[in-house]
Amino acid sequence: LVYFFCTYLKCFFSAKTIATSYTILFFLFFTSETKAQDSLVIIKGKVLQDITTGFSDMLIVNMTKGTGVYGNLDGTFQITAHKNDLMKISCRGYKTASISMKDSVLKAEYFVAIKLSLLEIIQQEAVIIRPTPTLEDLKKSQSEVGTYQYKPLLNSPLEMFFSPITAIYQLFSKKEAEKQKYAMFMSQKQLDDYLVGVTRYLMKSGLIDLTEEEMPRFIARCPISEDFAKEASLYEVSTVLNSCYKEYARRYKVERY
Repeated sequence: LVYFFCTYLKCFFSAKTIATSYTILFFLFFTSETKAQDSLVIIKGKVLQDITTGFSDMLIVNMTKGTGVYGNLDGTFQITAHKNDLMKISCRGYKTASISMKDSVLKAEYFVAIKLSLLEIIQQEAVIIRPTPTLEDLKKSQSEVGTYQYKPLLNSPLEMFFSPITAIYQLFSKKEAEKQKYAMFMSQKQLDDYLVGVTRYLMKSGLIDLTEEEMPRFIARCPISEDFAKEASLYEVSTVLNSCYKEYARRYKVERY
């Protein structure tokens, strides 16, 4: 009887020990998995296309955090993010690519090679690829010019005086510098979108003769400031664009109808 009682106690405590071990293993696995998903990692990469004009406008945006960095002229880039974050890589003239290390084995550093696909415009006779913006569309686009601004942590000298540590961080932080660059990029994009819309409107009216391929170069060479674009009337902006087109046609020998 004593033998059977001791055997029962041994089996009971063995089963309890095994259950406890499984519980501890599950807790350790769950904790390590959660920690892995929250870990900061370094993502380095390179875009493979050989673009003769360089990658000066390549932008890597962390869609999860709402921050971004510029790529280098040689197509390389580096960004620090959480393992689960979703990044998008954009470059003018190419389709946007997405990357995420969510399903990858946890490492401190990753390297990715990205191949961007060219934007293709298939145009056939009597088929409109891009609709001509209406006057309402142009007014809406004009109202958005200059609305994307960098929001500093401290705005006034008085705030900087009472928060010197924050002021030093704002002046020398790489993250804040990247935010400023991203705000400048988005502000320029708003201006370019408005000018492109007005140019397409003039193209439809027959006052300007450009192809979609010529559009970026034409807009880049038309010196219209953000303040002028916001305050001037559509007629005034159209007049300046028409003058820019005459100079553009003379310099680049654009054929007119």
